[in-house]
Amino acid sequence: MKKRKAFNFLASYASALEQCSAKSRLKLYDSIVKYALTGEQPEGLSKTESALWASFYGTLEPSREGWINASTPGGGYRPKEEKRREEGRKKEEAHQGQLLKVSDL
Repeated sequence: MKKRKAFNFLASYASALEQCSAKSRLKLYDSIVKYALTGEQPEGLSKTESALWASFYGTLEPSREGWINASTPGGGYRPKEEKRREEGRKKEEAHQGQLLKVSDL
């Protein structure tokens, strides 16, 4: 599998982390980055840190799963790409229909 090079860091993470002590904030920042890039779950979190982690995990996990699916050969669901393909197929079918009508003359 390819190595993930980037991820979205939400403003809500920073807002929540501002309320933490410097030690907890650093531990959670490191946990977010490590999980987003490698999938490694944090260990040794306090109860408060664990509660915050649970709220971050709710957005980190779907993002990570989407990246994994998209980076897997033949994987990933890309709605915009699928819509473009479908529109292209419809145009091609319409064009083919027009060619057939012209050739019938």
